[in-house]
Order: sequence, then structure tokens, then C-alpha cells
Amino acid sequence: MLILFNEINKKFDNNNCNFVKINNQDFKEIFDFNYQTEIQDDILNKKINPASLADKIEREKLLEKVKSGIDYLLFDKHSRQFVIQMEYDEREDLAGCLSLMQFIIRDNVLHLFVFVRSQHFDRNFLYDNQTYMLLTKTLRDDLKKNKIIIENEEIHVHITSLHKEKKSKKNKKKPLE
Repeated sequence: MLILFNEINKKFDNNNCNFVKINNQDFKEIFDFNYQTEIQDDILNKKINPASLADKIEREKLLEKVKSGIDYLLFDKHSRQFVIQMEYDEREDLAGCLSLMQFIIRDNVLHLFVFVRSQHFDRNFLYDNQTYMLLTKTLRDDLKKNKIIIENEEIHVHITSLHKEKKSKKNKKKPLE
């Protein structure tokens, strides 16, 4: 994950991006960004702080939904999928950038497809990916407890607008090592 983080950071640094204004602030943007990852214990065990209380609340609500999602999979084993559609309804206590999560089991592989409307790279990327890994691991472990064979997990992420604050060269941060 840190390798991916550094590769994306280089895309921003090499100006492989657009420039946009969000709330009157200049950002660099990578539009229509997709990647695939998997559960990584080093990321799961790392202390990564949420960017806001809303992000922490969102993670807790998603964990609750995933834990109840096992019931869908056990009730209809032939379905092998369930969807978490985010419903914000202008609620200020939720972050509002995550649109949809879909878990699908195919050929004993648990897939998580994540659709994100907007993500702030520096503040949310690692925390959000840790959340995706945590949700996938939670569901995988529950499935295995219920004798559903899961051989592997894959996390597929689509971000419509991945953005990073435009900084001057003197304030430029180095990528993670």
C-alpha cells in the first residue's frame, strides 16, 4: 500500500494531473482513478488517524453493515453478493464521499468493489484503504466461521476525483519511505 501511495504521490508531483478549485482552494486532481489492492496486515496494524470525526463514524457504521451483511450471504448462498449503498441525505456527521460498496464472491474469491466520488489523497487515502481492508477481513473471517470457503480477497477501488492540495515547492512534503 505504501508503494502505491508513493506511486500516486509521484503522479501528483510529475503534474500528471488536472488543476481544480474546491471551496476556493487550489488542488491537483487525478480524474477517474482505479486500482486494486488486497488485505495487508502491515496497514491493518498501523495506527492511521481519520481525517475527521465523520470518517471515524463512517467506518463504524460500515462495520455494522458488513457484520449484518453476513446474514444475506448465509440466507441465500447462491446470491454470493451484497451491496452497501451509502445514504447521506445531507447529513453533516458523515463524510459523504463514499458512494457504494459491493461484496461479491466468485470462485472462492471475496471481491470488494468500492466506488468513491471524491477523496483527499493526503488526508484520507491510507485511512480509507485501511477501512476497506478491515471490512473485507471482517466479512472474510465471518464467512470462514460459517464454513464458506474463501481462498483469497481482492479490493477494487474506483475514485472519480482523487485530489491533493497544491503546495508551493518550499512546503513540499516528501513521499513516505
